[in-house]
Amino acid sequence: MFNKTTSWGGSHITTLRMNLYVFLTHTIGGTFGGPLYVRNKLNWLKSKGYKVIVFDSTGRKNLKIQYEEFKIYKNNRIKELFYSPFVFSNKRRHSIIKRVVNTIVSSENATNIIIVESNTFILAEWGELISKRLKAKHIVYLIGENLIINDLKTYSFLYFKYSRSELFSISSKAFELLWSNFFRVNNPDNYYWTANCLNDVKDLPCQAIDSIDKRGFLICHFGRFKNYFPDMFKEVNKFAIQNLETDIIFLLVGVESLTSQLKIQITSKNVKTVCVPSISPIPQSIFKKSDVIIAVSGCSLIAYNEDAKVITYDVNTLKPLGVLGYTTSDINYSTDMTNDEHLNLSDILNDVLVLCKYNNIKPFLKGKERKLYDYQLSKAAIPSDQNFYPFHLYNRRGRISSFILKVFIKMGLINVLSRLRYKR
Repeated sequence: MFNKTTSWGGSHITTLRMNLYVFLTHTIGGTFGGPLYVRNKLNWLKSKGYKVIVFDSTGRKNLKIQYEEFKIYKNNRIKELFYSPFVFSNKRRHSIIKRVVNTIVSSENATNIIIVESNTFILAEWGELISKRLKAKHIVYLIGENLIINDLKTYSFLYFKYSRSELFSISSKAFELLWSNFFRVNNPDNYYWTANCLNDVKDLPCQAIDSIDKRGFLICHFGRFKNYFPDMFKEVNKFAIQNLETDIIFLLVGVESLTSQLKIQITSKNVKTVCVPSISPIPQSIFKKSDVIIAVSGCSLIAYNEDAKVITYDVNTLKPLGVLGYTTSDINYSTDMTNDEHLNLSDILNDVLVLCKYNNIKPFLKGKERKLYDYQLSKAAIPSDQNFYPFHLYNRRGRISSFILKVFIKMGLINVLSRLRYKR
């Protein structure tokens, strides 16, 4: 934050000029993952004197906003941001950009630095166009766990951002995976930020958790619906069948309901499945009451920080990685590329719950350098050189391709008509 002193009519007036940080994120609904990261960083930025604006690409008017900090942005849900800007006509695209820019400009008249952060492939395209209009610095921070570039247009754009150190991911492994179809990244540790969310656990009563009548084992999945759920459900059921004499509660925190395909995987009569939607703040009782937590990414770190036994999953192989801090330090991918052995969740549950293998062992995992907000802001606040990706070039190529296609179609029709005329 900077002060600018001006003189008017012989008196001195100090005009406060604020820095502005703009999030283009997928959703401000829910309490895990992206929304939790944005909420925490938003509060930190405000404590540093930044004005913050958030845009949501879901566009859902009935979206349940649980974080109080997001409620002032309820009118910033723009459904068009969910789609690539290049599916719209030039006129429509400029209209959407103008709507976003006008919202940003009207919110703060005096700004020194404007930083735009986008969190998905599509929002990165919008972010670049909006930043160009604002003359802002644009940072792409991809908070998905298993994002891979599959097409040349996305590759060309994101490589441009990568070459300018304006592209980051949630882990070094995620950044390597991003480019896996094209090349091997050198020094991937330089291109990840940590989506910190360790400060949202509170020792508060929670009826949904406190009312659970625990008699045997309580296995908890902590976090949103994930792609490894089919394997997890199958293995929890297998573990239950192996321990029929023990009552098991399978608690899913952050999941409102289950599909019929998942429900039918739990056949053992000693399992009771309980779904609890997203809760904010996160009640500490989840970790005190659970015998083991299954989670990935930031959610696994939250649970680990609460001294829970945490089993993590590989979001690519859809198989468990191990017990965090005891047999693995990985929270969403295997870093051992030579190890093809896949673990079974039922075996790990047996080690943790029945054999109690890790009860008297001190975990080896210590806090890593987490690259939190001070570090992130030091990268993001480097002044922009006003050099943006030239999207207009491949738009022009698209128009040329379209023109050539139309010419070929027209020539083909002329050829067909001439043949019909000749036959007559």
